[in-house]
Amino acid sequence: MMVAGRRRRRPRQEISIGVKKQIVRLRDAGISWPVVLRLLPMPITKDSGRRIMQSAARYRAMSNDPHTLERTTCREGKWPKLYARLYKWYLAVYSLGHRRIPITTALIKEAASMIAARLSINGFAASNGHVRGFLKRYDICNVAMHGQAGAANLVAATAAVEDIRRRLEAYPPDRRYNMDETGLLYRCLPSWS
Repeated sequence: MMVAGRRRRRPRQEISIGVKKQIVRLRDAGISWPVVLRLLPMPITKDSGRRIMQSAARYRAMSNDPHTLERTTCREGKWPKLYARLYKWYLAVYSLGHRRIPITTALIKEAASMIAARLSINGFAASNGHVRGFLKRYDICNVAMHGQAGAANLVAATAAVEDIRRRLEAYPPDRRYNMDETGLLYRCLPSWS
């Protein structure tokens, strides 16, 4: 319900550090605001650009690695060295594949605690908030398979597909029916309209 006389507020737009660094670079080169605003990959206002330029020194000092450029916040977190090692650990486990090791919040918490102990970080408690912050900061989102999809036996399925292929070799290609082609039976169904 809208109250008379009030305008709707525009939704807040997240501006990545890469775009902020681009604004600083263009303004440092002496390019005017109208041209800068047209060159950006997303629409922002001149006021937002001026607020970004007030912190230009901070953006100039930031690294140009892809992870930093994608982030929308400047804050690294309370323990940046811990989070960097935890991210390396995550990438190593992720490279093994989801089927072998499911990466859960509890597993990330345990790894964070172990890495903090190795780094001799006092006062670190691997809470759910720390894990959520880490996942958001590094833009990590995992989807766990549940139910029938999660319980599928991939080894047995692969063996069954190979057995089917071996049996089909006895038939000529024009005598094989592709089950994906539902169009063959689609017209035979009665029309209910």
